[in-house]
Amino acid sequence: TASSPPAYCQGDVIGDLTATGSGGTLTWYGNALLTNQLGTGSPFSSGTTSNASYWVTETLNGCEGPATKVDITLNGLPDATIQPPYGPYCENDTLQDLSAASAGGTWSGTGITDTAQGIFDPSTGTGTYSITYSVTDAKGCSNADTVNVTVKDLPDATITAAGPWCSGAPSTALSATTTGGTWTGAGITNGNTGSFSPGAAGAGTHTITYTV
Repeated sequence: TASSPPAYCQGDVIGDLTATGSGGTLTWYGNALLTNQLGTGSPFSSGTTSNASYWVTETLNGCEGPATKVDITLNGLPDATIQPPYGPYCENDTLQDLSAASAGGTWSGTGITDTAQGIFDPSTGTGTYSITYSVTDAKGCSNADTVNVTVKDLPDATITAAGPWCSGAPSTALSATTTGGTWTGAGITNGNTGSFSPGAAGAGTHTITYTV
């Protein structure tokens, strides 16, 4: 007698096939017509790496009995691929909902605040974090994917101290620690260069904003 082993998952080591008899010779075949003899005895190493079927018979007193079919089933792995985009983020970004090709798995890694939903919190801080998604399907096969998620430093938008000015003073160029941003506010006559006109602003205290 012989029976099919439990299904395997891709990447598993496929074990030897076994059969029991009444003391005769067990013979393994690769086809139902029993014309492709592969080996004898038990255990029998199939050497297969994919789905396959084998037939085993017992020969006793010179008579070969009926064949028993044995199937090897190899199930594929669930797709655990983490889907882009997954950064880079800035420290002040909102919570990010990561996703993967197959639902129902578990997320892990620094910055993950919800292991079921895959919520990543950029306020974890600047750096590169290893994020892993693991999933097991209904057939019991598991797979995982890992990506690096990067959180970048915020640019330094500090405005260099300037003023006060008299209302009739000539225009002056404001400056900030990081260049390339945009200036807004009363008296700003060029948002790219940070040109500030005291006359255009008028007397008083004004709020100037630099965004980069």
